[in-house]
Amino acid sequence: MAPKFLNLKLKVNLLLEANTSIDIISKILKKSSKSIYNTIQRINKKKKLNYPILNRVKRGRIKKISPREKRVINKDLTRSPKKENKRLLLENNLDISKRML
Repeated sequence: MAPKFLNLKLKVNLLLEANTSIDIISKILKKSSKSIYNTIQRINKKKKLNYPILNRVKRGRIKKISPREKRVINKDLTRSPKKENKRLLLENNLDISKRML
């Protein structure tokens, strides 16, 4: 995106949050009212896309530990195989049970 467009978008967003009318915004920024309407539509579209989808269905079992955390644990165990599970959990800041480990 062009820097000028981003600058315009930021200015329009700030003026909208200040409850300024579109005619006044177009006069302040010296742009046509149509371009202000278009930037407002783009801003609203972007806001709608950023909201998380709440009714999303996930398939499969929930992952409790990421592959990276698995690699860290395995690396830690190869360095010192006599470590206790509780100590591994504390040192790696994992939110899983000792039984799962």
